[in-house]
Amino acid sequence: MSTPPPAPARFSLAFRVLGGVAIGIALGAGFGTDPWLFGVSNGDLGPLGMLVVRALKALATPLILFAILDSFYKTEISGRNGLQLALVCVVNVTVAMVIGLLILNLVHPGSLWVGKLDALLPFAGSAPASAASGAATLSPLQNFAAFIPKSIVDPFSQNLVISVVLFAVFLGSGLRSIRAGASGSLAEASRQFEGLVELAYAVLTRMLLWVADLMPVAVCLIVADVVGKAGLEVFAVLQVFFFTILAGLLLQALVYYPLLAGLCGMSPARYLRGALDPVVTGVSCNSSLATMPVTLRALAGLGVGERSARLSACVGT
Repeated sequence: MSTPPPAPARFSLAFRVLGGVAIGIALGAGFGTDPWLFGVSNGDLGPLGMLVVRALKALATPLILFAILDSFYKTEISGRNGLQLALVCVVNVTVAMVIGLLILNLVHPGSLWVGKLDALLPFAGSAPASAASGAATLSPLQNFAAFIPKSIVDPFSQNLVISVVLFAVFLGSGLRSIRAGASGSLAEASRQFEGLVELAYAVLTRMLLWVADLMPVAVCLIVADVVGKAGLEVFAVLQVFFFTILAGLLLQALVYYPLLAGLCGMSPARYLRGALDPVVTGVSCNSSLATMPVTLRALAGLGVGERSARLSACVGT
C-alpha cells in the first residue's frame, strides 16, 4: 500500500494556510474579543482550531506505529539503513545548530529585548507543570530512561514519538522473527495480522489527510483568537523573536535542504515546490508530528521511495 499522492487542488495547502493566517489577523484586529458571528467571539472559535491540531497529533502517533510495522513486513530494513538514517539525522541536527548559533552571534537578538520583557507579562500565562517541576536534565542516561514508558499505553496517550518508534521497531523485529520460522496456523495468523496492519495504516493515512485539509481553517481560528486577545501590539514586541526563529527555519528548509537535494540529483526548484506544503504547515501549527500526513504526501509527490519516506518522516521526526 503506497502513500496517497498529492490531491489535486486549485490552491496548494501552503497558500491556503497563509490565507488562513491573513484572514485570522484581520478578524482578530477587526473584532478583538467582541462577538461577531451569532454572538460567538474569536475567543470561542480559537479552541475549535486547536481541536484540529489535537486530532492530527492523536492520529499521527498510531500512524507512526503502523507505518513502521508495515515497513518491517514489506521491506528489508538492514542495520546499514539504520546507520544511514542516524547519520543523516545527526548531520541535519548539526547544521540546524550551526545556523542557530550563527544567527544568535551575528544578530544578538537577546540584546534587542532589553527593556521589552515587561511588555510581554500581560500576555504570558502560567508555566506548564512540566517546566515548573525542574525535571529537565542533561544526563544522557536519564533522558534515555524517560523514553522507556511505565506502560504500553503511555506513549500513545502522551504522544511520546520516540517511545512509539522504539516500541514499533521492537515489535516489528519480533513479528519478523516469528514470521521467518512460522508454519501452519501461526504462519496464517501472521499473514492475517499483516493484512490488518496494512489496513490500519491505509485508514489512518486517509483520516489524517482529511483532517490536514482543515488546517487552513484551524490556523485562521487560532490566529484570530490570539490577535483578538493580545492585539497587534504583541507582534511588535515579539517581532525580534519571530524573525529570528523564522530566519533559522527558512535557512534550514529553503536553503540547506534544496542544496542537499541538488547534491542528491534532484532539482532544488522541484524540491521547493514539493516541500512548501509541509514547511508552511509545520511552521503554522508548530508541530512536525501534526504535519506528518502532509510530509508523507509531499514525499510521495517528490518521487521518494515509500521505505525511505517512512523512515525519514516516521522515524526521523
